[in-house]
Amino acid sequence: MSDDPTSRSGAPEAKLGRRSLLDLALTATAGGVGAMAMIPALRFASPPPRPPLGATGVVAGRRDEFPERSAKVVTLDGEPVLVVAVPGGDLRAFSARCTHLGCIVAYSAEREQIECPCHGGRFAADGRVLAGPPPSPLRELPVVLRGNEVLVVRG
Repeated sequence: MSDDPTSRSGAPEAKLGRRSLLDLALTATAGGVGAMAMIPALRFASPPPRPPLGATGVVAGRRDEFPERSAKVVTLDGEPVLVVAVPGGDLRAFSARCTHLGCIVAYSAEREQIECPCHGGRFAADGRVLAGPPPSPLRELPVVLRGNEVLVVRG
């Protein structure tokens, strides 16, 4: 036998040493981890999926279920919405998530304001910030009356 590093077919034999194998495994693992780390960044950069055309609103109740200075929380596309019958009888709807840390807000009829129980944030009946840590007003959603039904629609 000779010391010739060729196989029987005449082609040189490729030897993969232990160090080369570990380098290959480490490179593949790092590449996989890097690719998985990019998934959240790509999801953040892409626009959210559009909801189906039929899911444009939610029935909050009948008009007579909203006496002046009352409120009700409903769900629109999986998110809580606060529907408020403000003084004077007009209906307004706001995202029920506080703009500070996302706690669910509630309407205080005696103080005629929207309040966050988590950190003392207070909003006027028109959604603007009155006090506390919230950095911005509540997002208002359109309210539509269809006969006696009160609908909150995506804005």
